[in-house]
Amino acid sequence: RHRGKETARIRAQSRFNFLLNRGCAMKWYEIKNKADKAEIWLYEMIGKDFFTEDGITSKEFQKEISAINQKQIDLHINSPGGSVMDGIGIYNLIKNHPAHVTTFIDGWAASIASIIALAGDEVVMAENGSFMIHNPEGTAILRGDADFIETESQKVTAALRQITDSMIGTYMAKSGKTDPEIRELLKKETWMTAKQAKEFGFIDEIAEEMDMAACAKFIPIMAKAGFKHIPETIT
Repeated sequence: RHRGKETARIRAQSRFNFLLNRGCAMKWYEIKNKADKAEIWLYEMIGKDFFTEDGITSKEFQKEISAINQKQIDLHINSPGGSVMDGIGIYNLIKNHPAHVTTFIDGWAASIASIIALAGDEVVMAENGSFMIHNPEGTAILRGDADFIETESQKVTAALRQITDSMIGTYMAKSGKTDPEIRELLKKETWMTAKQAKEFGFIDEIAEEMDMAACAKFIPIMAKAGFKHIPETIT
């Protein structure tokens, strides 16, 4: 699965240069199978939006990635995140695929999309991209007596802690940071530039700037989700 980093860097830079000439015009989810490689474009929310039905689920993703036979996958990401469980499922599907995978963060890799990005053998990020990590959140609508609500609340809390621990393990494996260091970054809802993400060890290479116009549609989604520290430079 592993190839020389210099080869990956050259391929990444070439791809980014091509995209610079056409902008981030692609907005949705798509897999393109070519003779020498497959391209996965995750320019989308993770999981299905209940009202708009936008987004990609792990079940849908599994059907398509299982048909990829090429030895190289270029994974392009521009996503605000979404469903944690769908994101973990997509991460595992990519990680377990026999192909060599290069991740390109073309815009945002936020929330659970940052986990998906780390499924690549190499991670390349646009100079003006954003990488964001935070603690997973859950919603519990409960009806019952005090004992029932207490029991079910404890189940939700335990599940969130388990998911958090799993995500921390993924971030640690890539970055080499300690458990307490990652927990602090998650707690603060940490937004990183490409330079910062590389310093933290989450990405391997920085490529040229991209046209961020395709990111604009995600700003209302991020605000509605309650993210508190969206950088002014991308709003």
